[in-house]
Amino acid sequence: MAEPATLLGRRVRRLRPLGGGCLFDVRAADLDDGRRVVVKSGAGGLAGQLALEARMLADLGAAGVAVPEVLTVDDDQLVMSWIEHDGGGLDRAGRDALADQLAQLHARPQPGFGYDYDTVIGSLPQPNPAEPTWCAFFRAHRLLGPAARAREEGLLDAGLHRRLEALAARLDELIVEPPHPELLHGDLWAGNVLARGGRPVAWIDPAVYRGHGEIELAFARLFGPFDRRTVERYAERRPLAPGFEPTRAAVYQLYHLLNHLRLFGRGYLGAIAGRLDTLGF
Repeated sequence: MAEPATLLGRRVRRLRPLGGGCLFDVRAADLDDGRRVVVKSGAGGLAGQLALEARMLADLGAAGVAVPEVLTVDDDQLVMSWIEHDGGGLDRAGRDALADQLAQLHARPQPGFGYDYDTVIGSLPQPNPAEPTWCAFFRAHRLLGPAARAREEGLLDAGLHRRLEALAARLDELIVEPPHPELLHGDLWAGNVLARGGRPVAWIDPAVYRGHGEIELAFARLFGPFDRRTVERYAERRPLAPGFEPTRAAVYQLYHLLNHLRLFGRGYLGAIAGRLDTLGF
């Protein structure tokens, strides 16, 4: 894709690539007025996703989450404010701070399970129709739906599919309803948290919807940055019912493992089978 000569009406003095852009070309741009911005481009067959990302960032920002400011967006390019970070991870205090931020976000009651519009996670559609309970929402749209798509795509064998369907039939025995629907980032793992000096400074690449905050904890345990101590820190602020680990965490990790199966291939089948073994299905 051609490099932009101007952005926001200013001449681009320098562009440099940023890591972590799996779907898009992501670069830092230094403008001739001294500003640095982030440019995400190259939507190709993903037209519309950049505008959707901008909308989700605005929703999280309105909820008090530190996210990049959207400066301009169209089907081909998203320009966001630069947030100073050092590319490092979170230290102990930083993980505690992230747990506090997550608990604060989840403490705000939301109007219902699902969302006002469908979103995406990675390049995959993420449907968010309204459902009366968290169990009904998760069963239909985060377990059975992704499993069916993976089966149709030839990635999930019949045996594993039947095991997932058996789990779904007894889901109300395994998970609990939250006190109220909670706004979720939806894709909160180590790579989507910008840090400086070991502390979190912003969240990026959301996949928002309203559900149970436990699914965020489960994903952060799967691919970082949370460890057991961080979950305990969160629970000091928003108590968890007994059995989050290993039971409910394993249930919720299945959604993200199914997504990774569809995005990155059959190497995730073993992890899916392992979670089902843990759960006795």
